[in-house]
Amino acid sequence: MSISVSRSNPDKVYALIAAPANGASWRHNVKSVNMLAPTAGGQQRWVEDLGHGQTMKFLAVASDPPNKREVSLDVPGAAYGGSWIYELSAGPKANTTTLTITEAGFIRPPLYRFLMHHVIGLTANLDQYLADVQKSFPG
Repeated sequence: MSISVSRSNPDKVYALIAAPANGASWRHNVKSVNMLAPTAGGQQRWVEDLGHGQTMKFLAVASDPPNKREVSLDVPGAAYGGSWIYELSAGPKANTTTLTITEAGFIRPPLYRFLMHHVIGLTANLDQYLADVQKSFPG
């Protein structure tokens, strides 16, 4: 999935998505973020509080500012998870950025797979994330 972000260059969009500590200030469903100690290799780790007792722990797997960032759910043995690759490039117009997110996810319990596919929507979370990025750069 991808969008074109107006009034921003790849550096600005990358700075937004690579600063998870600020996620609660611009992401629709993030109530708070708890930054954890980085890995021995210096990779960012954090926990997002989504409200109603739901939290998600993430790890920044790879970063290549301002072009690419990969993040994964950091919960071994979880019932769902995956990784997200964020690719940024200069947009088709001056001062725009094209942000493409590729998700490689899994959902183990059949009931949850059914709900995501038929009720919530397979791309609902990505759609919301991209909408939140777009709102951060009004144009």
